[in-house]
Amino acid sequence: MNNQIKRVILVSLAADFIASLLYIFALQLKNQMILLCFYVIAILLVVSSILACFNNFRKHRYYILLFMFIFNVILIALYTLVLFYH
Repeated sequence: MNNQIKRVILVSLAADFIASLLYIFALQLKNQMILLCFYVIAILLVVSSILACFNNFRKHRYYILLFMFIFNVILIALYTLVLFYH
């Protein structure tokens, strides 16, 4: 595995981690407007992570990138589910 793929994986995981921290912070504030704003920010971070994984998967065919793509789609579904039931 070359350094570019390792960097993509690391940046993608970092974006997911930051998105999760922002969303958990917004859930604790109990304000719907702030929750919606942080939801949009978190979704944008996760979508950028999805695009990075998908574009690099098309070039290099490492299946860990496909796994991260699926993980990010599940993360978006989880964020949306929590938003509707909060």
